[in-house]
Amino acid sequence: MCDFHAARAESASLWRAEGREHIDFAAGIAVVNTGRRHPRIVAAIQAQFVIDDERLGERSALPGDRLLNRRLKAKESNPAIADMRAQGSIVALELRDAAGEPGAAAVRRLQKRALAQGLRLSGGMHGNVIRFPHPLTIPDASFDRALDIVDMVLQA
Repeated sequence: MCDFHAARAESASLWRAEGREHIDFAAGIAVVNTGRRHPRIVAAIQAQFVIDDERLGERSALPGDRLLNRRLKAKESNPAIADMRAQGSIVALELRDAAGEPGAAAVRRLQKRALAQGLRLSGGMHGNVIRFPHPLTIPDASFDRALDIVDMVLQA
């Protein structure tokens, strides 16, 4: 039981208004586990506020859905697109060459054309897949511009 007002608290210490420090061995369970104002705990809480305030959890699926829908339309008109996969906000586009073999050379060309337009694209481990990982905080205008570039380089 604390019979005084703590003017300040940090880690396992409490300070009275006049400055006297007490080491707290009677703290509640949450304080015992994390301490008071530990910099990493404070940073984690602040990050959680950003995630909540910017609705990043909800937003995580939306860009992936938009990207997948646009790629599905592109697949109808582009025989080089062999497959598309999505997990959460990340969509992967697998390319094949005219012979039906993995299209690593086509991916490199697509990456080069996209880079010339200001978009860096990520490739998969075997070279025949373009992955579209993106920051959850990407502004809609930037996301739309990136999709426009992808559409343009797929048609070229």
